[in-house]
Amino acid sequence: MAVTRIHTPDNGLARILGGKDARSMDDLVRDAEERLVQIAPHIDQFVAREIDVILAIGGQREEEVFAECRKVSDAALRVAEVAGAAGATAVGDVARGIRLMIDSLFTGGVWHADALRIHVESLAILTRGAPQSPAEADVIVERLKVLRARIGVPD
Repeated sequence: MAVTRIHTPDNGLARILGGKDARSMDDLVRDAEERLVQIAPHIDQFVAREIDVILAIGGQREEEVFAECRKVSDAALRVAEVAGAAGATAVGDVARGIRLMIDSLFTGGVWHADALRIHVESLAILTRGAPQSPAEADVIVERLKVLRARIGVPD
């Protein structure tokens, strides 16, 4: 009869988070939130630079956008990953939609130029236009989700 042996690896994180003098999760979260406030201006600048890339390329003719779509996709991913930390959740959601639109080209082979342009213009509205209320921004995000669903771009 075979003997089953179970190996449980050492939990290195337990040494950091546990113990009698360990910092509590509340302390760690508070410190992270304080650090986020300190670096918020840098996050804002980073997001703005990436949005500039998206808008500059996304505003060109269709064939130019197509040729540079990887740059747009990469910039959109970077915005989507950090915009929420800067308090711009809707901007991150629209950028994620741009990334999904371009990913659909590479996974499904379908280029939806008009729908991509609508996403880029929505990003411009949220970042360069008149300030939107959270409810208005949510409407934009939801309508873009509906658009993607209708043209078969998976979320």
